[in-house]
Amino acid sequence: QLDVKFTVEVEKLFIKAPENPDSLVFPKKTLKDKELQWYLGDSPYIDTKSKQIRDIVKEIKDKKPETAWKYVESLYDWTRENIQYRNGKLRSTKDAIKDKFGDCEEMTGVFVALCRASNIPARCVWIPEHCYPEFFLEDENGVGHWFPCQAAGDRQFGEMNEYRPILQKGDRFKVPEQ
Repeated sequence: QLDVKFTVEVEKLFIKAPENPDSLVFPKKTLKDKELQWYLGDSPYIDTKSKQIRDIVKEIKDKKPETAWKYVESLYDWTRENIQYRNGKLRSTKDAIKDKFGDCEEMTGVFVALCRASNIPARCVWIPEHCYPEFFLEDENGVGHWFPCQAAGDRQFGEMNEYRPILQKGDRFKVPEQ
């Protein structure tokens, strides 16, 4: 008989926003990278091609944000200013925009759809009893980074003060009832 004993040290850290976010740029390799393409299209309940989404993206682009970071932050601010948090049954991004309310799933979905319609990879991050979005930008060396933000709850853009374990990243799952 062999007895093995492991000692594990777990260190919890919040994700901090980058020190110089204005140096980040829109990703250039999305068309070449199959994994990034996964985070650019439609997903269950997330419609990136709807007229509503395209109109919002055009409105924000027309304001000509100075940097990629500020552009994504404008998408984030639009979501938080226009979709009121209201707990309820899972609904589509179209319904959330039309009705102007949704819970963390709809708010995350709207932000993800706006990013994807802008050719910025974005995904949902699932944690126990909650979800939040992440978006993808590149640094000046062309290295890509995922940045979290809190669509519902306290304002956290590019950072995450959350200790709950991540259960899944991504939103391309099958809805069992369908």
